[in-house]
Amino acid sequence: MLPLCPATDWNKPHVIFNGSTDTPRPGAGLEQSGNMIAGTPRPLRILQLASHADMRRGGAVQMIRLATELKQRGHEVVCAFNADQPHPNSPTHPICPPAPNAEIVRFNLRRWRDALRFRRWCRDMQFDIVHAHRDEALVFACEALLGLKCPRIVAGRGTVYRLRPLTQPWFWFRSRKVRAVVAVAEAVKKALTACGVPVHKIHVIYGSVDEAVFHPAVDGSALRAEWGGIGRATDVHEPLLVGNVAALVMKKGHEEFFEAAAKVRARIPSARFVCIGAGKPEKFREHLARLGIADCVVFAGHRDDMPHVYAALDVVVSSSTKGEGLNGAIREAMACGRPVVATDVGGNRELVHNGENGFLVPPGDAGALAHAILELLSNPERAQTMGRAARQTILSGFTNRHRGDAIEALYYRLYNE
Repeated sequence: MLPLCPATDWNKPHVIFNGSTDTPRPGAGLEQSGNMIAGTPRPLRILQLASHADMRRGGAVQMIRLATELKQRGHEVVCAFNADQPHPNSPTHPICPPAPNAEIVRFNLRRWRDALRFRRWCRDMQFDIVHAHRDEALVFACEALLGLKCPRIVAGRGTVYRLRPLTQPWFWFRSRKVRAVVAVAEAVKKALTACGVPVHKIHVIYGSVDEAVFHPAVDGSALRAEWGGIGRATDVHEPLLVGNVAALVMKKGHEEFFEAAAKVRARIPSARFVCIGAGKPEKFREHLARLGIADCVVFAGHRDDMPHVYAALDVVVSSSTKGEGLNGAIREAMACGRPVVATDVGGNRELVHNGENGFLVPPGDAGALAHAILELLSNPERAQTMGRAARQTILSGFTNRHRGDAIEALYYRLYNE
């Protein structure tokens, strides 16, 4: 866990972590992919820049995972996060530690003075690559570094939302200043090309998961006993747990999930439903009461023990209605060998193959969602088969090593241009 942040001295970037470790030489991914450049490549100096202030958010965790993988390959990596809001309780995800030997710094992405300091700092640091994750980080980097030939700027895009014409993100994604765009799914690439982003600079590189942390052997019995106990006094059968891992925001489709839950409960009275994610559950109380399932739904809030969470669940659901790129919770659940049900939004169909390693259902269709959940709860053997296939899907192309290989090869390509 990172130390809490003291008052910031805005005359310099605020460093809140710095460690060291032995690392292998860079270029390992290039050798494996057949793209090794002549000789041994020198380590790159890389800045990973996020607009998140809270380092526990999904996109921030993904960025730290990438930085960790690059550090293990011998590169010099700094992670920069936003400081435009209070963040006294924003440690990194405990199961995703800071990148070894990497500094973590903060800039206020909405202050022009910080933009000037960022420009001077980047010039002094002589970064080869600045990888900006999310639109606000990209705009900040492009404007702060305007006129400098180096570093090479890479943009990250993790959603299928369209870029609004004539906005700053729309301009910078299309500009020559941005040398490459990393899209987390083919669906995201399609949305970007529809907005006029040149197709030649868009590279689809899927988000990743640490298969050594998220794996089927994790013990979820303690959480299963805790969550399965709600309303258990009248039940004869052991409770079956269905989980929805997502922040409690409208686009995540919780109302549809609860409607599906009511249909499932009518068929399987021992079913219980767990919502894991930050937010205010009070807004759903009336809806749950109307559906008659208030006694079998638990709101678990944000959790730092996600492998144990997935291990406790019989089925993991993503009920998002829009805006997804490639759902991170579904990736983690599949790595843990859990059967999944996901809505067919964004790039989910690139990960979930309907009827093979999980089920895809139309967004907003509570009936279809309930039917898929019931199929898995009623057929445990099929659920186990799908869970095993899900794990193999992750191992075949969605690990930190796979993403590290692709990102490293892209960075070296840009460096050598």
